[in-house]
Amino acid sequence: SSVAWGDVDGDGDLDLAVGGRFGFSNLVYLTENGMLQASAAWSSADSYETTSLAWGDIDGDGDLDLAAANWEQRSDDNAGGPNRLYLNEDGMLQATAVWSSVDGGYADSVAWGDVDGDGDLDLAVGGSSLKIYANGRPSHPRFAGQSEAVSIALNSSPISSDLQTATALAPANFY
Repeated sequence: SSVAWGDVDGDGDLDLAVGGRFGFSNLVYLTENGMLQASAAWSSADSYETTSLAWGDIDGDGDLDLAAANWEQRSDDNAGGPNRLYLNEDGMLQATAVWSSVDGGYADSVAWGDVDGDGDLDLAVGGSSLKIYANGRPSHPRFAGQSEAVSIALNSSPISSDLQTATALAPANFY
């Protein structure tokens, strides 16, 4: 699972997002009067194994939205779960994801950044492959389709000195 601090309700203190594990929903706990509340103020409608969370203002409205990288092995084909984006409306996240990746996969990490320099946040997801989802425009966030994927190679070396040095290629895609 994963945790991420962010001010979801815009009151100036940090709230805590907690990624669900083994079929449990993602949760957000608010901080009120300097104390993290014992019960969750928000729960996602879906339940995947969330491995990474990242706060970012995807729609440019001044509040934090939440991206979730998911890994899920409940399916027969073991293809992994879709990554999700939850929009913040009026100080709280919507329970239903506004966006889900079409593909599954084993996602370990998620991060926001303006990779294409157009002034809005794009989404990077790492895991069994590297995927970058370009955001169309901030006022109406929409990630491009997967028809223009570009593969790049990621290099890694084994840790053990008993193994021969090798290069592993993990596919990376830009959407």
